[in-house]
Amino acid sequence: MNTRDHYEKIVRHTDSVPSSHSAFSLYPFGLCPAGSFFAVLALLAAVWLRPHVVGTRSATVALVSAGLFGFTTVFELHDPIGSLSRRQRQRLAKLIGLEAFRMLVVTSQRLRDDSIRLLHAGKFLIAPNGADPVPPNGEPCSLSGTFKVGYVGHLYKGKGMEIISAIAPRCGWATFHIVGGTPGDIEYWTAKLAKCPNTVFHGYVPHAATYAYLAEMDVVLAPYFRDVEGQGGGRNIAEGMSPLKLFEYMAHGKPIVSFRPVSYTRSFEG
Repeated sequence: MNTRDHYEKIVRHTDSVPSSHSAFSLYPFGLCPAGSFFAVLALLAAVWLRPHVVGTRSATVALVSAGLFGFTTVFELHDPIGSLSRRQRQRLAKLIGLEAFRMLVVTSQRLRDDSIRLLHAGKFLIAPNGADPVPPNGEPCSLSGTFKVGYVGHLYKGKGMEIISAIAPRCGWATFHIVGGTPGDIEYWTAKLAKCPNTVFHGYVPHAATYAYLAEMDVVLAPYFRDVEGQGGGRNIAEGMSPLKLFEYMAHGKPIVSFRPVSYTRSFEG
């Protein structure tokens, strides 16, 4: 399911758009570094636009949207309930009891079951992740190496760089291309793999441009652990993961090498 289809499915399930509307407009407000600024900006935009439905992944935006302004509100949850902070869980509990709250959108049956058990939520839509179509006339970028192994995504703890850093020095016949990561994460892994010339870090690439890198890769990796750190750290998101990159890998028709999830107690050093 691509981005447009994903949001259309959500909106149709709210029953908030008149049946006469065969099409509708989406007004995306992406995440920005300052979370509070993003929340205010999104809410001001909603007040101005008067939308049929407000969809958000911010518990704060959802609570204010439904509780203060009375907008029909959908909250989208991608992380396990247990990984949320106490404040986030409190806000979700309040949100679910509001009349304007329409439903909780989750990406997997596991997240739905956990939400029922821990939040006693009753209005759900399971909307699995998917990928947008690959641009038909997109130009691939030029990657070094005769056999190119790729990884696209964040380099947070548990996402798999621990495994990649262990196997790359043993596979001199392949070149490992790592796309993504914060400057701090890239600096850490670049230093760790300083003596491994077949590993190339490309840094952050806008999501829309990642297809050019994927097009050039011969095989792609999804090496997750049992404990996967989410954005901001300090929480394990592994139980509720539905990795978007896997769908994007498949959309490109790439062979995928994944790994049975392992615990951090096991070492990949040496």
